[in-house]
Amino acid sequence: MRLHNVMIKNEKQYKITQTWLKDFERTLKLCMKEKTPNAMVHKAMIGSIKSKINDLKKEMRAYQKLKDKKPSRLEFPSIKDLPKILIQARISHGYTQKQFAKKLKMPEQQIQRYEAENYRRVSLETLMRVCLELKVDVAKDSKVRIEY
Repeated sequence: MRLHNVMIKNEKQYKITQTWLKDFERTLKLCMKEKTPNAMVHKAMIGSIKSKINDLKKEMRAYQKLKDKKPSRLEFPSIKDLPKILIQARISHGYTQKQFAKKLKMPEQQIQRYEAENYRRVSLETLMRVCLELKVDVAKDSKVRIEY
């Protein structure tokens, strides 16, 4: 199972998330019918399941919104968020990982690896190619902050 707050990056993950959502909703219905000897434990269990259902729905909405709305601007407060922006930009352009890999003239598995690793092991040259292809550019009014 994916960690909490991990974005959906492709259709396969979207379909897996749909399946998980259905499983959690079925589990919630069963838990609501069942009574446990300890009311506090029962309440906590139901709360936990509801929270996971909300998280999965939120992930699915975010992915669908990127695919449907084609945002003209994606903002990130830190360079650490650049990998997420690149994945969101690919999705909002309507490219599958396979289509995007073809545009970059590389194997689909390479894009899958880059995204799975959040672009940790990509060269600067490749990163620039990805940004150019996705038309990802930093706004002119952006400022660089150096901390000492």
